[in-house]
Amino acid sequence: MITPPPIYTFAEISQIISGLRKNYPELCTLPIDMERFADVRLGLYIDEMPGLAENSVIASAIIDNFTRIVIDSKIFNTDQDASRFFIAHELGHYFLHREHFQKHGAEMSKDEWLEFATSDSSRAAELNANTFARLLLVPANNLLEQAKLIPPPSIPSLTRIFGVKTWVLEHRINDSDVLTGLQ
Repeated sequence: MITPPPIYTFAEISQIISGLRKNYPELCTLPIDMERFADVRLGLYIDEMPGLAENSVIASAIIDNFTRIVIDSKIFNTDQDASRFFIAHELGHYFLHREHFQKHGAEMSKDEWLEFATSDSSRAAELNANTFARLLLVPANNLLEQAKLIPPPSIPSLTRIFGVKTWVLEHRINDSDVLTGLQ
């Protein structure tokens, strides 16, 4: 049985991202070039994988001992905003869960990985990676600055500014740090 990865609070993920922004100033330029950041700054390979989303329940993964991110070819080649999110999501696993899996998951069998992939621990780790991606791609201070403009920009305009899909922006607007800033 695999030891579950640590689960982080919203505040902990926010703090990790603040540290990343201090160390990597390019994470403050919108929209963030996630592919370049992962490749050039972290030395990760970004590859497309034909049929990944069609043949499984995932559209991206970080594999090969956290050295390579794969994204479904169709998404990678046709949807830059979705690709940006999936790279950010996999970087969430990289920064939040890599040490744990390198220590506890290196010798797991395929059956153990499959058991883990359907567990509550896996779902919690995926939610952490989604939160990481939202917070990284849509910084609260930038979103709040946009919200104060008269008139405020439309949702489609905001998705272009941040380079994200509408659903990413909608979830981000409902995060506690944004809601508090809007009051």
